Amino acid sequence: MGKQQQTKKKQDRREARHNPVRVPDAHLGQGAGSAKAHPAKEQALLPIIEKLSAPDAADRVWACAAVSNLIQNDPSTRRLLQGKNIVGALITRLTDSTEDVVVEAAGALRNLCIDGGYDLCAEVYNKGVLSPLTTLIGQISGTLDRIFSAAPVDVKKDFEEIAKRKLVFDLAENVITILWCLSETSERALTAVNNLTLTPFLLSFLSSRQALPLRLVTSAAHCLYVLTDDNPAAVAHLRSDGSWINTLVDVIRFGGKNELSEEEEEKAKKGKGKAEGMTGVEGSAVEQEEKSDLLLRVLASGTIRHISPLPPLLPVAALDLEKTLIIPLLDQLLDLDLAKISEEVTSLSADLPDAATIAAQLKDPKSDHKTESERSLEAIEKKLTTLQIGLEVLMGICSKVPEDKDEDDDEEVVPEGADGDDEMMEDEDEEMDEEDLIAQGREQPADISLIVESEDSSLPLPTTLITLLSTLNLPTRLLALSNPTPLSFLPISTTTQTPSSLPSSHPPTTSLLSTIHLRSLETLNNLLMSITFFIPASTSPEFISATWTAFFAHSRESLQPIWNGLFAVAGVVAPGPEILSVKGQEMRAEILEVCLGGLMGVAGITRGGVNVGEGQVEQLIGAHKGSLRESLKVRALGTLSSLAMKDVDVTAQTVQNNKLIGTYLLSIITGPSPSPDSMVAALNGIFDIYADETAPWDVEVFRKGSFVEGLKSSVSKVRAITRGIDKRKNPELRARADEAYENLAAFIKYRRSVA
Repeated sequence: MGKQQQTKKKQDRREARHNPVRVPDAHLGQGAGSAKAHPAKEQALLPIIEKLSAPDAADRVWACAAVSNLIQNDPSTRRLLQGKNIVGALITRLTDSTEDVVVEAAGALRNLCIDGGYDLCAEVYNKGVLSPLTTLIGQISGTLDRIFSAAPVDVKKDFEEIAKRKLVFDLAENVITILWCLSETSERALTAVNNLTLTPFLLSFLSSRQALPLRLVTSAAHCLYVLTDDNPAAVAHLRSDGSWINTLVDVIRFGGKNELSEEEEEKAKKGKGKAEGMTGVEGSAVEQEEKSDLLLRVLASGTIRHISPLPPLLPVAALDLEKTLIIPLLDQLLDLDLAKISEEVTSLSADLPDAATIAAQLKDPKSDHKTESERSLEAIEKKLTTLQIGLEVLMGICSKVPEDKDEDDDEEVVPEGADGDDEMMEDEDEEMDEEDLIAQGREQPADISLIVESEDSSLPLPTTLITLLSTLNLPTRLLALSNPTPLSFLPISTTTQTPSSLPSSHPPTTSLLSTIHLRSLETLNNLLMSITFFIPASTSPEFISATWTAFFAHSRESLQPIWNGLFAVAGVVAPGPEILSVKGQEMRAEILEVCLGGLMGVAGITRGGVNVGEGQVEQLIGAHKGSLRESLKVRALGTLSSLAMKDVDVTAQTVQNNKLIGTYLLSIITGPSPSPDSMVAALNGIFDIYADETAPWDVEVFRKGSFVEGLKSSVSKVRAITRGIDKRKNPELRARADEAYENLAAFIKYRRSVA
């Protein structure tokens, strides 16, 4: 009840994922809600739309390329083009008789899908893009087969053949990226993409990676990574062929090569080589990053984890890939200096052309020349993307909470009309007072710990968790990655009475940095949650064993900087509650919530044994009072409950903190209209904190504060709120509320018996 297992409930990852290449509209200069494009671009729209259907193929190529240029980081222009059915026009061009037109149309659709997000991807899917894409997939596969079976080309002579190959490589990359975006749009689109059975198509690029451009191979790996994320159909298909799995493992080991040289092998063993220079991008490091296959290897690692456990008959299944390959690979990513990168990007972005200059360049949209600043920024984006995806993979590794079976199998089927049972019970109980309801409730168990500690959590810490904690020093490194930089969020205007967001100096970097902070904290949360699960119950003899006593003592010391650091991050992310409601600052609220989850994990592992700074308890109470997000409120209460159970170095201040927290929890329950989530969290907190009548704060706080009387007066209210939760719409919350209500009567009986 109070120690509810905090396994992460399955959710639609396609909605939860932060697209690593999409920049939120709010980060851009025109703003998400603006319908007014830059005048220079707006004037260029009409001839572009007309030339999409021009008889001259060169005009059609120009128009498709111009669309890609116009929509870049400009939601207003994109919306104007959408209103002129640009999506339908580009899909039509996918069946054009001229190859160059098809490639440019696919490129424009690719950019629309990336920049437009879920809504635009849904429009692309609904307008039938999969039909021409299916045809193109077959054509690309046939062309690649001919390329691989042909004699090697002479780069000094076979210019025409090289140009043809570049055309098909560009087309393949565009098609793959569109499919990747569509697979994250909706369950309906994902099912349609699954029906294309893309695994052989995508694996063909990885298998022939030495003969293909790195960007193309990486796109195929990225699409495969996305498709296998919580997608049983794609996972089952990939697991059905051992050669595909072996190819992925080879990619993790060797990247874009088939094997490493002796020197490269030695560097890899020492954790060097591929990730050298991961503190920034300077000079020739730009070329090194462009050629780096680290992102490719990280994507392959993520895919392997998505399909694990591997089929047992495969020899590679006997290897501990997580320990020997994946964790050492991810370890290379975690020391990226985000503050330095922020400074570099600020400097480089000052050299980028403005919207008017971009519009003027439409006369030559085929030009792909990039300045050194643009190349440097792209290299930095690639590094940040690699880190973001690496953190996603590491987040899964840190989640070591075992599950007995699939959560979907445990869901209770609620029959139609089940809520009517609550109404009947209310009629039956209408005349019952608080004492009758308490008497009707179940008796307290002989040991109150059966209420408070119901899980068998006395398992030893897995080796992987020990490695992550000690060898990798993961909590400290994740905390460093969670520290915001000047570019992590949109600037906030203070010149007006109402705060508003200003555009970022480089939107892609802002989007990536804020997501990296979020992923770092989520990974830290998973690590702390996993440790909490394996800690034995406080009533277990193992809890007071020498091993666990030493563990708790070490944790209080080692996690104190993490506690302090999380509070510091929260203070930077949310300097005031009004900031969280400003349009464009939505990521701040998400990061703050995960910060609270980290604080709850630290408090839980140390049993509140960290040194609580002045005013921190009040800040947590303020977070509960001021937040509109129920999940954030619950995490604040969970942290407060753990702090109130501090059972080491108990002082008068400890008792005072306990009183402040306990009184606040009781006020939530006895208040006029607590939310169901907060009510359950407050009840569970009180059950946990005051289960032991011999605790040093029991007399001063619980008994003198008349907590039993306060709880007694709230029994009928708790029952009413519980029965007001729809079993069909919120089955999990209803189950937790039912349990809390039952335990309330038992807890009151128990505390009366030991008074």
